[in-house]
Amino acid sequence: MVGSLSELRPVFAKFARYMRQEVDQVFESQGGGSWPQRSEATQKRFDASKAARLERIEATKYQSLVGSVRSSKRKAERRLAKTSQSNSKVLARRQRSVEKHQAQLEELARLTAGGARSTDKTYKKFNERVERRDQKADKKRKAVEQGDLLSQIANSIVIEFGKDSFAVASRIPWAGIHNEGGNAGNGASIPARTFLQWTPERIAKFVELYQDFMTARFAKGSAEAQ
Repeated sequence: MVGSLSELRPVFAKFARYMRQEVDQVFESQGGGSWPQRSEATQKRFDASKAARLERIEATKYQSLVGSVRSSKRKAERRLAKTSQSNSKVLARRQRSVEKHQAQLEELARLTAGGARSTDKTYKKFNERVERRDQKADKKRKAVEQGDLLSQIANSIVIEFGKDSFAVASRIPWAGIHNEGGNAGNGASIPARTFLQWTPERIAKFVELYQDFMTARFAKGSAEAQ
C-alpha cells in the first residue's frame, strides 16, 4: 500500500486536466484583463505580420498528423518486412495496414491543397483526427485575428508528468521573459504577463485530488485485507 501511494501518475493525470483548463483560461482572459497592452511599435509589427501568421497556421495545421501517420506507416512497413511469405493471412493484413497509412498521407496532402474531406466511411476515425487539427487551427487563427497577447506561447504549453514529478512549461525558450518580465536580448523591456504560476488555489486542488486518491487506496486495501 505504501508503494502504491508513491505512484502519483493517477493523481497527476487528473491534475493535468485541471491545469490545462486553468492555463487556457488565463490566455483566453488575457490574464483576467490584467496584462499590459502592446506598445504602439509592437502593435504595428504584429499587424504587419498578421497575414504571414495566418498563412503559416493554415499551411502547418496538419503537420503533426502527417508526422504521426508517417511514423505509423514506417512501423507497419517494418512489421511487413519481418512477416513470413508463408503466412498469407498475416502478410495480407500487414500489407493493408501499409496501404491504409499511405492512403492517409495522400488524403492529408489533398486536404492541405484545399480539398474537402472524404465522405468515405473508411475515413471516419481518421476524419476525427483531422477535425481536431482543424479546431486547433481555428483557435489559433481566432487568436491572431483578435490580436490576442502571447497567442504563440499559448499554443506551446505542454504538461508532462511521471511517477513523482509534474511540470507545466512552454516549448518556446523565450516564453519565460514574458511570464516574469524583464529585459530581452535587444534591450527591450518586457512587462510581466504571468501565465504560469503555482497559486494557493491550484496547490489546494492538487491536495484535494491526492487526498481522494489516498482515501480510495486505503479503502481498497482495507477491503482486500478483509
